[in-house]
Amino acid sequence: MTRFELIENFGINQFGKSVMRDRLPKPVYEAWEQATYQNIPINREIADAIAHAMKVWALERGATHFCHWFQPLTGKTAEKHTAFLKEDKHGLPISRLSGKSLMRGETDGSSFPHGGLRDTFEARGYTFWDVSSYAYVRQNVLYIPSVYVSYNGAKLDMKMPLIKAREALDQQATRMLHLLGKTEVKFVRPMIGLEQEFFLVDTEAAMKRPDLRYCDRMLFSAEMPRNGDYESPYFSSVSEKVKAFMHDVNLECWALGIYTVIEHNEAAPGQYEFVTAYDEATTTIDQNMLLMDVLKKVALRHGFTCLLSEKPFAKLSGSGKHNNVSLIDSTNDNLFEPGEKASEDLQFIVFLSAFIQAVDKYQVLIRMAASNEGNDHRLGGHEAPPGVISIYLGDKLHDLFMQLAETTEISAVKLKEMTAPIANLATQSIDATDRNRTAPVSFSGNKFEIRILGASMNASSLNTFLLAAMAESLENMADEIEKINPQSQDELHKAVMQVTHEVMREHHHILFAGNGYDETWYQEAEKRGLIKLDNYIDTVEALIEPKTIKLLEKFDVLNKIELEARYQVLVKDFIHSVKTQARIITRMGQEGIYPALLRYQIDLEKVAINGYSKSAETRARFNADLMDKLDAKTKELDNMINDIIKTDDKKQIIQDMLDKLRPAIEELADLLRTIELYSPYDIYPYPTEEDLIVV
Repeated sequence: MTRFELIENFGINQFGKSVMRDRLPKPVYEAWEQATYQNIPINREIADAIAHAMKVWALERGATHFCHWFQPLTGKTAEKHTAFLKEDKHGLPISRLSGKSLMRGETDGSSFPHGGLRDTFEARGYTFWDVSSYAYVRQNVLYIPSVYVSYNGAKLDMKMPLIKAREALDQQATRMLHLLGKTEVKFVRPMIGLEQEFFLVDTEAAMKRPDLRYCDRMLFSAEMPRNGDYESPYFSSVSEKVKAFMHDVNLECWALGIYTVIEHNEAAPGQYEFVTAYDEATTTIDQNMLLMDVLKKVALRHGFTCLLSEKPFAKLSGSGKHNNVSLIDSTNDNLFEPGEKASEDLQFIVFLSAFIQAVDKYQVLIRMAASNEGNDHRLGGHEAPPGVISIYLGDKLHDLFMQLAETTEISAVKLKEMTAPIANLATQSIDATDRNRTAPVSFSGNKFEIRILGASMNASSLNTFLLAAMAESLENMADEIEKINPQSQDELHKAVMQVTHEVMREHHHILFAGNGYDETWYQEAEKRGLIKLDNYIDTVEALIEPKTIKLLEKFDVLNKIELEARYQVLVKDFIHSVKTQARIITRMGQEGIYPALLRYQIDLEKVAINGYSKSAETRARFNADLMDKLDAKTKELDNMINDIIKTDDKKQIIQDMLDKLRPAIEELADLLRTIELYSPYDIYPYPTEEDLIVV
């Protein structure tokens, strides 16, 4: 591909800003801009004009159908395709996409997870076009990014709460900036960058393992002889077959207007990463959901299966999705970056304080929104941050904010002295802090990196709760500054120091500059009052805590009923996930491995019975012992599953799964690993890690 083709083909399948500018009448384009940036509703006439231009463009790109593409509570995406082709009043075929069809679609509201918000007999649900996200064509379908609500207006998706939280942050951040003297600011936008990790395995081999097919992870496997400790593949040369896969992923993403900017080998064999460019929060998350789908589909075309689960292999590094976040105002200033002016230093202190307060006050909610059942197997393990939330600022900033927690007596001159090195490095595009890989949340010069988010997850919930919590922090600080009513720059400086001092005095305990992998950190964290929850499901209660409800209802993000519904969905998902893993590992043991051991036993006894080999006798006894242990353990686990799920008490089911079922699954997995190590290759019925991993 030539340089000209690379640039010309970028975004060729996206109905983006430049396409709209070219194809829409100027008043229509301006109306779309006002809807996107100022939340001014689009009327039917404008909608019809946009729909017509979008349809003509899509037909030129080969589209025959359109769909509203949305993000239900499955954590994935959903779509229903409708043909452009209609019959007119004369019985002749025409192509049509009306403004009404662009703006609104209808689907079954009871067929997606809803936590009791919809009944089968009242199933109507609606999708509404999200004007801030660009439509795109993929194969023969025009995809229209949308939100999803019930007939009575209840939020049934991941995206609508994010939009509401974004609006709340915009309002409170703009208000704060006006108080700090930046009255020219019209809006503030959260910017997100996501780093997507994944594994590639051989599809033919993967299809022979029920655990990979149904659980997206190997529930048991003996450790590879070279598991990455001996020779780390991190940043090593990419093989030709993987390079060809990455090339096709890039081409498809670039055609869709997605800037995939970095790709490389990750820390484990067969593990890779794609990084997309920073963009506005909803756009980035939409594109990440699309990227995950592209990865899976392109992988299949190359004979690979893409595993997005957090811990596909027990002894290898897990996969995360690092969530980088910053705030940009309408003047293009990064609010997480100090500047040359004293007012910019105040701005920097205020917005970092708001972030710190938000993460500390809602640390369990943040931990929950970044996790799922699969992330339990990753957090606290090799190459993954611990489950205790802490924030790493780097030495210089750590000292500044610890000092701020102790005193309000930091003069403007002193503040400038402390922030100047950071600002100077930022102007040279050099990070002002080192990168602490053990920190769940880390500041890296002009953004925060949240490293606990699971690789398979939709990033919407994490960012929804973070933005809403920051909006609350900024609102409270703005209220306090307004009460002080400073009349000069010097008084404003003192007011900001006073307000941020109060914030940091209460929340500085979440700042940690050490090694998060060190066992002594857990003891220190407990002394500080930080919350350690090893199991994701124990954090889900945070959704329905009074302070969460108060926060999210205040900004119309989610109400009490909607939060209760999401709680029920997550509980059901957890139970289903653990139950499925228990069923699968039991059947693999009973129906796959036990018969293989039995055949092996017959072969061993044929040799042993004639006295040809003492080792065959020993092996026969050892193999028979493994068979008996496997038979007993699988029966025990099978009975345990049935006993646990027979009650209707979901809390009791969860507790029994944590206390009994998960440990029993791990005991069976340990036994199966031993069996794999002592079984001949031609006897063992399932592909091993060596057979699967693509390097």
